[in-house]
Formats: sequence, C-alpha cells, structure tokens
Amino acid sequence: MRDSKEQGYTLIELIIFVTVLAVGIGSLVALSLALRSTHNIDNQTQALGLAKQRLEIIYANRAKNGYFGVFDPCRVTSPPKICGTSNAAGNSISPAGFIITSSIVTGKLSSTGWIDDVSGVFKKITVDVTGKANASLNLLITSY
Repeated sequence: MRDSKEQGYTLIELIIFVTVLAVGIGSLVALSLALRSTHNIDNQTQALGLAKQRLEIIYANRAKNGYFGVFDPCRVTSPPKICGTSNAAGNSISPAGFIITSSIVTGKLSSTGWIDDVSGVFKKITVDVTGKANASLNLLITSY
C-alpha cells in the first residue's frame, strides 16, 4: 500500500509542468500567426523580383547576341513568351499593378561618375518598376 505522502504532485512539479505548457502554447500561437501571412508577399519584394527578372532577360539576350546586340527583347512588337504576363493557359503569372520600363545607355565612367557618350565602352542597363511599389536596378556591362 502507498504512503499518503507519495500521492499527487509536488508544487515544483506543477510549476514546471505549467511553465513548459505555457512556452509550448506560446510558440505554437506565434508560429501560427507568422504562417498565416506567408502567402502575402510584400509589394516591394514583388517589384524587386520583377526588376531582377527583366534584367536577367536583357542580360541573357546580351549573351545570345553579343555586346553590340544588347536590347530589351520585351520591348519589341512581338516579345518572346518569357516577357508575357500570362502562361499558355491564359492564367496570370505576373502580379498586376506594376509597370516595367528599361533603358540601355552607352557611356563611360569618369572621376565624377557616369557620362552618357555613344563612343563609350560601357552600357548601363536600367530597369525601373513602378506601381504598387517602386524598384530600380542597374547593370553595367562592357565589351570584353
């Protein structure tokens, strides 16, 4: 038979149990709140992603056509499918509310900075995204 002193839990065991339970529930609540909004990507992150994507398309075009054939293939009359905002099924794959523009300027670098000059040895590619958020990326390339 058990002694009456061996029945139940001590106060310290109860405090430890409540503490562990509170930490566990607190962690689960925090994790749940954090995961609820993971599908909502920030507009600024989307704008940067779109700018990077267009910059990569232009740079890939440079690799294909060479330094002197650098242009934005998305700004021609019939752009390639990679520039489109919908897939073959017609589903939107690019977030609405953003406008993407690009420019390619020939120039040179001096001690005071960039100088537009058609005889320059560099090309500065700039991609700007405006709309829900703004982003701008620059890439400097040269003929090597």
